[in-house]
Amino acid sequence: MNPIILWVNYQPPPPSLRGALSERGSLQDWQTHVGRLCAGNSLAVFSVGVALAAPLLQPADLENGAFHLAGHSGSGKTTLLQIAASVCGAPTFMRSWISTSNGLAAVSAAHHDMLLALDEIGLAKPEDVDTATYHIMNGSSKLRAQKSGDLAPQTHWRTLALSSGEIWLSEIFQQLGKPVKAGQENRLVEIPVCGKYGAFDDFHGLPSSQELVDTIKRNCREYYGALFREWIERLTDDIDDLPIYIQRETKKLLNTWVTPHMASQVIRVLKRFALVAIALCLACRNYLLPWTETSSVQAVERVIAAWLQRRGHVFDTEEHSILIRLRDAVERWNHRFSKFERGHYGRMLGFRREVSGERQWLVRKEIFLKELGLPSRYRGDIEPLFQRGFLETNEQNRGTLKVTLPDRSERFFAVWPDRVRTYWHSVPDGDTLSQFPTFPSDNPEVVEDE
Repeated sequence: MNPIILWVNYQPPPPSLRGALSERGSLQDWQTHVGRLCAGNSLAVFSVGVALAAPLLQPADLENGAFHLAGHSGSGKTTLLQIAASVCGAPTFMRSWISTSNGLAAVSAAHHDMLLALDEIGLAKPEDVDTATYHIMNGSSKLRAQKSGDLAPQTHWRTLALSSGEIWLSEIFQQLGKPVKAGQENRLVEIPVCGKYGAFDDFHGLPSSQELVDTIKRNCREYYGALFREWIERLTDDIDDLPIYIQRETKKLLNTWVTPHMASQVIRVLKRFALVAIALCLACRNYLLPWTETSSVQAVERVIAAWLQRRGHVFDTEEHSILIRLRDAVERWNHRFSKFERGHYGRMLGFRREVSGERQWLVRKEIFLKELGLPSRYRGDIEPLFQRGFLETNEQNRGTLKVTLPDRSERFFAVWPDRVRTYWHSVPDGDTLSQFPTFPSDNPEVVEDE
């Protein structure tokens, strides 16, 4: 059920959320006892932002998504989820990954246009995580037939999930014996818990991180739900203007964050981060949060920096894999070619020659496929190499260059090695992080807005 309808028309919440979608204490109570302890803690601020951003998916015209907080036991991951859940309702608003994929779909439907907080991904069956990363994020239930043979009604939902666990997707998928797909990585964005002290940076005068965590947990059980009601009321005041506002603010943030080498997969995820920042700033502007718009954006940027640091690059995942493999191969292959004029390569990888003053390597097809770890049906895998001009072909369907030799014709992969090296030299060091503050912050001071 859409929470905008829920609050404006005072309709009851879904049965599974009755009691959980409730209030205790005032907005000021939450600000004083929960929000104040989040300020200066980037991951805590970010978690609040995810809860506030969930109802904005529709006006932002964004698909479902999830952020996964991964870190060792006792680092504060569950506390971050409890903070996010306190924005919306009681502690029971937070759910667990312990469910079947169908059960998780039912839970997602109950959290339509609201946060879905899922704790401890490591307790779920790997096959359910595999299914859920697509199923939940696609926003619709499976097609099912009724006893009559007619198609059963489908359930649809929009949700922004915040997940936690001690393990990463790659570790889960190792149990299934297969790699993580790029689509799953982009749907469930993995963020390392990397504050100065676990999930936190600022103790707010408390003697230890454990004392801070215990205080936050206790306060989240006492004060919850009022912020979400106030938030929905603010959103519905100007609901017709929301799409234009979100588009404008998203464009501003992306203009700051995006660099020339960033691929579409990364930009797509950055749009989701931008929505979190926009939600936080809008809530600050309406005096709903006890920190500033500037510190909100800085918190989100630090989380982005942590995500990119772990991701290690700003390319599309499949594209990065093949580019790296070719780059490394070019370094290995440097002196392993016979001159083209000789007409035979013996034990060499193939031929080297000059074409219009530029060096070209003709790599034997079987060698190229083996050393780059390519399957027998490889054409889609090497498309990024053609897009960057690293390969030349006269057989589009094969991607190879058919060359006439004195005694035969043979197919090679024609590589331009100098183009490969020039490209990688053009990618500046730190391109992935230079536009973001370091994480964790070296400066605990909050910068006030003008």
